[in-house]
Amino acid sequence: MGSIKREDEKPIHNVRVHDFQINKYLITQYDWKKIMGTNPSHFKGDDLPVESVTWDEIQDFLKKLNDIIPLSQKPYRLPTEAEWEYAARGGRSTKAYEFAGSNNLGEVGWYAENAAGRTKTVGKKRQMNLEYSI
Repeated sequence: MGSIKREDEKPIHNVRVHDFQINKYLITQYDWKKIMGTNPSHFKGDDLPVESVTWDEIQDFLKKLNDIIPLSQKPYRLPTEAEWEYAARGGRSTKAYEFAGSNNLGEVGWYAENAAGRTKTVGKKRQMNLEYSI
């Protein structure tokens, strides 16, 4: 974990994460409305990511989601910081990319400089097939 490019992410250090699964896509507003019945997002659109939610609201969403999935599955939860970074960097499929699938963030992600001040449709950036379990 960590980065040599950002002072607030030093020092780089090894972290072991156990097997986990993570969604390929962000939770959309359609998904959120289906579970929660409301849409708190500022930018509206069923295929846009849900935004403007608190940690507590996410916990409520996860509880409701877990109430409707079969008990044989592992419960849904937020990833740990280490799991998120591992997945964001491409898991074991990384091929030494800085970001999941590219060294150019604009190819695989939306951020302040390329998003024109709003959220974008989920799943439209370049994707790579990733295996996240160790």
